[in-house]
Amino acid sequence: MTINLINNISFLIALAAAGQVVVLRLPENTLNRQVLLGLLFGGAALLGMANPVNFAPGVFFDGRSIVLAVAGVVGGGVTAAIAAGMAAFYRYQLGGIGAPVGIIIVLLSALFGVLARQWWLRRTKPPRPIDYLALGVVVQLMQLAAFTQVPNRAGYAFIEQAWWVLLLFYPLTTMLLCLIFRNVEQQLIDKAALQSARDALVAEERASLQRFRAYFEHSSIGFAITSAEKGWLEVNDALCAALGYSRDELTRLTWAELTCPADLPADQMQFDRMLAGEINSYDIDKRFIHKEGHLVETHLAASLVRKPDGGVDYVVAVVEDLSERKQAQRSLAESEARFEGIFEQAAVGIALVATDGRWLRVNGRLCSIVGYTQEELLAKTFQDITHPDDLDADLDQVRRMCAREIDNYSLEKRYYRKNGGIVWINLTVSMVRKNDGAPDYFISVVEDISARKAMEQSLAESQMAALAEEKRAQLAALNLRDEAIAARQQAEAISATLAGQVDELRRWQAAMLGREARIISIKQEVNELLAQSGQPPRYGVQLPTDRVPGVGQIPSKSAGDEA
Repeated sequence: MTINLINNISFLIALAAAGQVVVLRLPENTLNRQVLLGLLFGGAALLGMANPVNFAPGVFFDGRSIVLAVAGVVGGGVTAAIAAGMAAFYRYQLGGIGAPVGIIIVLLSALFGVLARQWWLRRTKPPRPIDYLALGVVVQLMQLAAFTQVPNRAGYAFIEQAWWVLLLFYPLTTMLLCLIFRNVEQQLIDKAALQSARDALVAEERASLQRFRAYFEHSSIGFAITSAEKGWLEVNDALCAALGYSRDELTRLTWAELTCPADLPADQMQFDRMLAGEINSYDIDKRFIHKEGHLVETHLAASLVRKPDGGVDYVVAVVEDLSERKQAQRSLAESEARFEGIFEQAAVGIALVATDGRWLRVNGRLCSIVGYTQEELLAKTFQDITHPDDLDADLDQVRRMCAREIDNYSLEKRYYRKNGGIVWINLTVSMVRKNDGAPDYFISVVEDISARKAMEQSLAESQMAALAEEKRAQLAALNLRDEAIAARQQAEAISATLAGQVDELRRWQAAMLGREARIISIKQEVNELLAQSGQPPRYGVQLPTDRVPGVGQIPSKSAGDEA
């Protein structure tokens, strides 16, 4: 029995060695690998059955349950099916009263191995040694239970003698074989991961080199590879365009030859320090001499690349053309200087105001308008010095501008001066926004309109006085009209009275005229009688007048008297 056990252990060791070769040589989960493993495990099961431990005619046991369970765990369904088919067929050929039970043990051992594999694959963690041991115990319990079904109770003798071997050594052997194959598979996984990492690293290095070459060739910034002797080894188009040389022309020159003499000592000092190992890189603003002779302002960043032995290999130089930036900086400085001049020398008050009303910056004219120093005004808000009656209208315009309803606004309002007095101002406000469109600050222009307001008030007062005088004149005219109407009415009354008296005078006048005509007629008759008697006329004859002596023409009432 001992010899047979030793032989079975030898077969299992040989199985493990041969299985490792198959697992290592063939890719995982391929049909060829599964078939070869199935043949290998089936062969090991046959060798075990060829050297069994006999307990009765046709009743024996061996290590096939271990082999077939491990086949299901390592190779899966295909491997287990091939191995179990080979073992079941061979056991059938051996015959005996224990053949049916032996075939059942073969099939169930393989099935338990496959089920355990599927269960473990569903878990996120790999199986533990205790899991393999538990599988071995379950398989051997199944084998002991199966031996009770051998006819004529022939299996009980086997159970009495071998149960401790089955429950002690066989589960341990199952666990060890599973761990051996899992270790081999883990080595394969680690090897594949390592190879994948190496491939990824090589691919990344290749891609990085390609990206660097693309950056080098297509960058808008100048790139160059230079030697320790300051020669240009490689240059890109951007550097050629900045300096005005072709690639062939640049590679025949050194960067020292193209550096402005005034900037060369500082650049040379940093370059020598880098070669000496004191620094690994440096950057500096310097000027190159263009092919046409003018200076090109640049920013140089240089990094040293060393060989594996620590020697100098080459220098990577990044040359950024600063001509446009420098020009923009000069233009900005000039613009800022102009702004400063306008801001400080303006005849009106100018201020930068935060969105919460704090004065951020004020000019001298604004300070003189409100009577505060710059320090005092910067400690306040525009709300602090705004007249309460004007504040709501101003804040409403601020709200509308922040909400983008308006872009700017103007209004007239009153500030309190430091001495408590009131100054009228005309305020014009616009907003500066951030890049994201949010309000940043206000620009306020403040014009002192107190003199204009005083003039407007004086003019208003003059206009009111003139209006009052006009009203008084109108009232006097109305009084005169009333007097004239009364006088006309009185005159009309007098005229009516006189009209009656004139009529009476006219009747009297007519009577007097008739009497005078009669007297004249009598005098004429006397004169005619005297003439007939030869005497001279006694009376002088005067024609009567149509008026009574002393009585003038009295005008009659006409429509014009109503005027």
